[in-house]
Amino acid sequence: MRDALRQHYLFNVLESSSEAKVALGPLPEETFTRMALERRQRLAYDQEGHTAVFIGEDLVLAKLLAYRATGSDEHLRDARGVLTVQ
Repeated sequence: MRDALRQHYLFNVLESSSEAKVALGPLPEETFTRMALERRQRLAYDQEGHTAVFIGEDLVLAKLLAYRATGSDEHLRDARGVLTVQ
């Protein structure tokens, strides 16, 4: 987690009982991320609260940009998964 924050990468947090997965990380200063945050959608998570999620198009683009930066096929698999769910 500390390495991810130092390198300005996202990291995942998993909640075991519900199997919910959340990506966390520092807020980048780039225009794309700021605009994606403005486009995020607020959804009811359960009876007690809400959560905000990025729209699918922004997730796919972010994964493609991460692939270009790192060369990791994991990002392509993630992008394909988002497209499959959409």
